[in-house]
This record gives sequence, structure tokens and C-alpha cells, in this order.
Amino acid sequence: SNVICISTIKRKMQNLFNNYHFKLKLFFFTLLLIIIFYRSPYILLNGRFINEEGWFWFRNSYIEGPIYGLFQMYWASGYFNLWANLCSVLATIPKVEYAPYVTVYLSLLLKLYIIYYILNSESLFLTKIFYKILTSFIVVVSPPIVPEIWLNSLNSQTFFGILTVLIFFQTNKSQRLIHKVSPYVLLISGLTTLYTCILSPFFFIKYYLSKNKEDLKNFIFIGSATLVQFIIFSYTKISGMQHDLRFHSSIDKFINYNYNVIVKSVLGRETSQHIIEKLSHFNFYHLLLVFLSLLILVIYLMRLLNKNEKDNTLIYLILFFIIESMFAYAGSWGEQVQGRYAVVPGVILLFIFIRLAQNNSKLIKVFSISVILFSLFAGLYEFKHNTKYPSFLICMNCPHWNEEIKIWRNNSDYKIKIWNYPNTHMYLN
Repeated sequence: SNVICISTIKRKMQNLFNNYHFKLKLFFFTLLLIIIFYRSPYILLNGRFINEEGWFWFRNSYIEGPIYGLFQMYWASGYFNLWANLCSVLATIPKVEYAPYVTVYLSLLLKLYIIYYILNSESLFLTKIFYKILTSFIVVVSPPIVPEIWLNSLNSQTFFGILTVLIFFQTNKSQRLIHKVSPYVLLISGLTTLYTCILSPFFFIKYYLSKNKEDLKNFIFIGSATLVQFIIFSYTKISGMQHDLRFHSSIDKFINYNYNVIVKSVLGRETSQHIIEKLSHFNFYHLLLVFLSLLILVIYLMRLLNKNEKDNTLIYLILFFIIESMFAYAGSWGEQVQGRYAVVPGVILLFIFIRLAQNNSKLIKVFSISVILFSLFAGLYEFKHNTKYPSFLICMNCPHWNEEIKIWRNNSDYKIKIWNYPNTHMYLN
């Protein structure tokens, strides 16, 4: 009877623990949804098309029909964007007055899916609820999540890149539905963005080491998408269709990469600019002293890490950061590695600190959590009004879609104004 009593107590304690976790996840999921709404209520309540999302993707699907829309390609980009195609085709189903709501809410759905995935998946990377909550905030409010990528189908590809990293670390022993759909998510993701495809070799390595059927399925789906994208990319490159401003390297571009991907992801734009302004008054020897101090700190932290057992998850994250950084550096335009190009490597950098925070060393743990919290506070400060480009979020002399459509219905040759007006218009004839 004592054994039965102990077993009953354990079961009740486990139920209480699970119930507490469920309520905690629900609370933070709801909180993040409120934060998302706070950043851009106008977009969610009124809808919008932005740049190519309107004048290229939606226009083509609307005029040429769903089959054309599903397989259309913006050849100058050099890759296929399935998600933008799907969103634009689905946007043609309701009346044209409601079309922008479709792309906006499908983009929102993707963000909510990532948050749900983080909070509910079983992961080698995120082992405790505390780190899952921190990671959920990173993919919503951290400095890399710039206004340019917010709630539009075209730049949702950056979120697919982030989701690919998270799926890589899922433990495939679980039979949860969220794990079972991962191969299909990887297929859509791979057919949407090269951020996903460049990580496909790691999915093969994971399968080779685990011999797990789910890992094999993940690799087959992401590998198939990668093959398709490789053929398209090679064809557009050989044919000279891609933008000439890409695949350019210089010292200025390297400096710009370090600022936008490394410095700004941690410190945010405002703090980074303030520090750069202060450092500009220093002489060479002062700057050298600061650099050497940071170098000594990094070396000391690396020595602390070496004392512990090898962390394969951390190694993978570092490799992902290097690969995605190289891709962002090579694929960005001109001398700039900013905006949407800095998102995926910037978020992975913060993921590295999340992993370091799970280290046994108290010093590394405190340092890493401090970095993450500073980044999140910087991101919250710049989340809406203090950002450099509030016009991507807030209606600032923006065109009102319904009013534009009323004019267009009376004059089919009218150039419909879309975000970011006055530079962007679209025809629907």
C-alpha cells in the first residue's frame, strides 16, 4: 500500500508540474501575441502589400491565375520562393479589398507556429522551459527582427531559416505531431529560401550519426528542396539573370557585416551607435586596449568551456552561424550586410548565447544570460517607435488599400499606391 501511495503522489506531482508548464506556456504565448499586435496594429487591422509582394507576386497571381502564381519566379533573385507564391495565390481567393489580409495573417501564422514550436517541441538545444521562453522572445523582439521583415510574405523566408535551425535540434524519439510535420515544414522551407538549403548537409550528418528514420525523412525532404533550388540557382547564374551587385567583397562590407550581424544583434542600433560615437574620440592606443581586453575575456571564456565536456549542440550552432554569415555576406547587395540579410546569422548568434547559458560554469551562465537580456531590452526599446524605419510598421502617410481599390474600380488603369509609397505602385490590369 505504501508503494501505491508513493506512486499516486508522484503521479499527482507530475500532473501538477505539467499543468503548471501548460499555463506558463499559454501565458507567454499570449503575451508574445499581444506584443506582436502592439508593434503594428494598423497592419493587422487594415492589411497591406509591401513592395514586390504587391507589384510582382500578388499582381501576377491575380492577372495570370493560380497555376502561374504558384510557380512564378523572380528570376533576378536566383531562387524559388514557394511561400510568397502560396500567399499570393491564396490572396486572390477573397475579394480584392481583403487580399492583403491573407498575406499578413499567413505571415503572422508562421511566427506563431515558431513560438508554439519552441515552447512545445523536445529539443537537444532547448532543454528547459526558461530557455524556451527566452528563445521565444528572441524570435519576436530581439534587434535582428527588423521592421523590414515584419508581417510580409516575401521576407517570411528569414523565419523559415530560423525554424530550420530549431528543427535540426529536435529529438526524434517523441511522437508529437509537431515533430511529425517537420519534414513537410522543411520541404516548404527549402523551396522558399536558401537559408534552409545551405543547412541540408548537416541534416545528412545528423542522420548518418543517428541512423534514425525521422532524421532520414527530414534529410530527404530538405535534400529534395535543396536539389531543386541548386538547379534554379545554377541556371540563373549561368544565364546572367542574377543581380550583379551580389557576390561582392571588400573591407567596408566586412566591417558592415560585423556591425550589423555581431554588434547590433547584441547591443541594438542605439547602443551600438552611441558606443561608436564615443570610440571615435579615442586614440589608437585606447582602442587597442579595449580590443585586447575583449580578446582576453573571450580567451578566458573559451578556456572555461574547454574544461567541460564537448558540447555538440554548441558546435553545430557555431557552424550554422559561420555558414549563414558567409551566405549573408556573399548574397547581400553592394557594401551592405544589413536588414533582412543580417536576421538569420544575428538570431543564431543569440542562440549561441542561449546555449552558453546552459553551461555548468556559473560565470559563463551569468555572462550569457546578461548578454541575452541586454539584447532583448535593446530590441524592445527599438521595437516600434525608436526603430530607424518606423514606416515599415506604422501608417505614416501610407496609402489605404480600400480607398485605393475604390479608385481602381472606377479606373482600371489607375496606379494603386502600396507600401512604401511614394516609391511603390502596382497595376492590376
